[in-house]
Amino acid sequence: MPRALIAPAAEQVAFQEYESPPLSEGQVRVKSLYAAAKHGTEMSQFKGYASPRGRFDSERRIFDYQGEGVQYPVPLGNMGVGEVVELGPGVTQLKEGDRIFAYGPFREEHVWPETARRLPADVPWQAAVCLDPADFALGAVRDGHVRIGDAVAVSGLGAISLMVVQCPPHYRPRPIGQPARSSPRLWSRPRPRPHPMRRWRRDQEGHRQPRRGRDH
Repeated sequence: MPRALIAPAAEQVAFQEYESPPLSEGQVRVKSLYAAAKHGTEMSQFKGYASPRGRFDSERRIFDYQGEGVQYPVPLGNMGVGEVVELGPGVTQLKEGDRIFAYGPFREEHVWPETARRLPADVPWQAAVCLDPADFALGAVRDGHVRIGDAVAVSGLGAISLMVVQCPPHYRPRPIGQPARSSPRLWSRPRPRPHPMRRWRRDQEGHRQPRRGRDH
């Protein structure tokens, strides 16, 4: 039986055998080759201090914490790259031997839809498993309505933040990166002109927020 990597309890790791299900219409069986964790989120689950986000408050633009903490066992892993070893009924977009990547935990076999992305020959697997943080980074840049000439402050330089810093050059702003609080270093690119003035409002907690995009 194939095995998966799990956290059976806080700060514990173990392999667990699982049944690999039969393939349904449009599915493929994939042998795992490479995988990666989502280090920030999964570390909080592994150590036991993660908490559910709860309901999203559209007025305050934050999640309203509700519920209990981590419920073990927890699967570990976030994205994987693998080789197609079996085709399900009706699969036409992939063939055996294709390398594809998708979301999934650390496990020896996956059952993925044939719509999983094929790994291009010139793309290393390390780049493929970074799609998740890159997706969130691009979402932050787009939701933040970054415009040409804007200065973008990035607090903390984890995986997503580093990719946020790499996204803005396509928008031509002036990024400012700030390392973790434990480090006194601060790096930035030259800023040839002062920051533009913004209109501000106060949210329900009394904090000032810029009036941008859907905050209007």
